[in-house]
Amino acid sequence: MNDRILVFTDLDGTLLDHRTYSFEPAQPALRWLRESGIPLIICTSKTRAEVEEIRAALGNTDPFIVENGGAVFVPEGYFSIELPASRKDSGYLVIELGTSYPQILKGFFRIKERLPGRLRGFSDLTIEDVARLTGLSLEEAARAKKREYDEPFVLDDPATNLDVVKEIVESAGLSITRGRFFHLTGDNDKGTLYPNRRHRSPEHRPRGQPQ
Repeated sequence: MNDRILVFTDLDGTLLDHRTYSFEPAQPALRWLRESGIPLIICTSKTRAEVEEIRAALGNTDPFIVENGGAVFVPEGYFSIELPASRKDSGYLVIELGTSYPQILKGFFRIKERLPGRLRGFSDLTIEDVARLTGLSLEEAARAKKREYDEPFVLDDPATNLDVVKEIVESAGLSITRGRFFHLTGDNDKGTLYPNRRHRSPEHRPRGQPQ
């Protein structure tokens, strides 16, 4: 492994083509990274299940970051030094930087109580609903629903309702970002991988699957 260089990449519109999801044009660069021993670290808003599928297609075995900086997954044995992991899970050392999904949903339920019928999260949607909203296949939508640190949601009439959402989010100690969907997260984002910071409502513009 090259101990001086790391390459971090997002997925949609970066490593993956914006329209086709293909990484074929990046193959020469990917091959060069492998031959040079340079790790390729995926950093995305996708779920662990989604990233694992993509890593398998890429032949990638390096650590990766999921759900807007919610956690870092490091394959066990990847480093010779001991890491301060939060837990071990399915062959990974998991460094959790975000808030657990059950806690995220508690905050989300508070928003729904204040704005009944005005918003729908992935937890409310069926696999078929997610596939229809995102253009994903049913298999891909099922992986997108396997949330651990982040609740994507659709909000009716944001101009009217967003201030109420922000008020509740602030009081719950959570954060909100916006791409194609709104995202309710803890105190984390995929652009800054350290805790104890606030980053509210940036206009992230990723390609429209469940970013």
